[in-house]
Amino acid sequence: MNLSGTRSLFPILSSHIHLASCSQGAIAKLVSTAIDEYHKSLVLNGSNWVAALERAGQARAIFAELIGAEKEEIAILCSVSDVFSSIVSSFSDHQNRKEIVFTDSDFPTIGHILYAQEKYKNHFSIIRSSSNGIPLEEYENKVTEKTLLTSLVSFYTKNASKTEKILKEKKIIVSARKDVIRNAPHFYNTKDEIQNALDELSLVVNSD
Repeated sequence: MNLSGTRSLFPILSSHIHLASCSQGAIAKLVSTAIDEYHKSLVLNGSNWVAALERAGQARAIFAELIGAEKEEIAILCSVSDVFSSIVSSFSDHQNRKEIVFTDSDFPTIGHILYAQEKYKNHFSIIRSSSNGIPLEEYENKVTEKTLLTSLVSFYTKNASKTEKILKEKKIIVSARKDVIRNAPHFYNTKDEIQNALDELSLVVNSD
C-alpha cells in the first residue's frame, strides 16, 4: 500500500491531523462520489436495494484482498460498537487466557457489551480512574499473560471541550466526550502525526 497516495484520497489530511476515526472517520474522495451517486440513484430510480448489495459485496471483496482474507470472512457493520460486540461474542474458550481488562473511562458500550458475555462475567478486571486519570502502572499491574482482551482509547482531562477546541485550532481533530478525550487513529495516520498530536496534547493538558 502506498501510504502517501492513499492519504491524498482524504482531503482533510492535507490540513489536519485526524485522530477522531471512531465510527465516523475522515471521508475519502471516492466515498463522497459514491454517496452522491447513491443519492442520485434514489432520487431518479427509487429503491436500489440490489445495486446497494452489489456495491457492498464489491467493498467486501476489495477489503478481503487487502488483508489476505476471503470475501465470505468479511462483514460490514454500521458502527464500532457492533463490531466490538461481534468480536467479543465470537471468542473461543481459552483455558489460560480469560481475563478482560477495561476501565471506567472507556466508551460506555464497551462495558455494556462485555457484561452481556455470560462466560466472562467472573473474569473482569476494571481499572478505576481518579481525578488524576489512570496511571500507566495500573495497566502494568492488571494486564498479564492471562489477559485475553484490554481496551484503551480515551483519557481524562480537566476540561475536555476546551482541550478539543485548542487542538482543533492547531489542526488536530480529536473527540471530547464529557470529561474524556478520545483518540482513535486510523491506517492513514503516520507515526510523526501521532507523535505531534501527543506532544501538543501534553502541552495543552499540562498548561491547565
